[in-house]
Amino acid sequence: MSWETHGSQRYYYRVQRNHQGRLTKTYYGSGATAQRAAQEDDHKRTLRQQERLVQQQVHDLETQLTTLTNVVRTLVAASFLGQGFHQHQRGDWRRWRHLPMHHQQEGAYAMEEFSVPVESGTSYDTLKNLVQQAQEGDTAVLPVIRDLLDQVPALWDDSRVLAHQVEKAWTNALSGQDLMSREIITREVQGLRSQLLGPHPTPLERLLIDRVCVCWLAVQHAELHAARRFNERAVVLTPSEEHRLDKVHHRFLTAVRELARVRKLLKPTPNLQVNIGTNQIVA
Repeated sequence: MSWETHGSQRYYYRVQRNHQGRLTKTYYGSGATAQRAAQEDDHKRTLRQQERLVQQQVHDLETQLTTLTNVVRTLVAASFLGQGFHQHQRGDWRRWRHLPMHHQQEGAYAMEEFSVPVESGTSYDTLKNLVQQAQEGDTAVLPVIRDLLDQVPALWDDSRVLAHQVEKAWTNALSGQDLMSREIITREVQGLRSQLLGPHPTPLERLLIDRVCVCWLAVQHAELHAARRFNERAVVLTPSEEHRLDKVHHRFLTAVRELARVRKLLKPTPNLQVNIGTNQIVA
């Protein structure tokens, strides 16, 4: 798609692929028809460039969200392992039956305690390696995991900093230069977070709720992009757009389920005492 000069005249040609995959050259001349064809091609070129920029932006955001997801999953797994759970065939979390136990603490079985030296340079990668060892059956590292979570608050703090950076990036992607929209979106996320936090959230719950909020923003971004496509020129979404919609909805629902599972397994459930005559039943 370009102008070509022959002698003193400029002529416009459009190069396209036919149904056989071969390149064909269409001649439009040098008059008004050529000008319209050139403008149409320039407009299509601009749209393609904008689409590439949007795709690159989405790819960068998805990469950040994937990194956050991996960090959160490692911390969730470490918390479960430290509280005496294991993941049965990479599925449901269950309590270990063969761990040495000597007393019970607020809904979680306590493993044998011993002093574990924790270095100041302990990182997320160290925790990730320990989690992998535990999931492969090495129960000796479970007390180390517990001590890391207790003695290295930077593991939680750095993860929350990452979550807030990703949240800000998605908010900016949704609002663009519109400061009013940015403020509204920020308030909506704050409202969602305050509803989920509850009275006494743990560091893990805070991090999981941050992830739920980020995934919610990703869903809104995908839905908004799909709506704009319908308003502009699309009759149906492309398979890649449908896949992205399904992906962000699945990630959001997974984040919500993970928060619910953590609250169910790691928070103590109060016993219910029922008196029937002289008998007491504790459920």
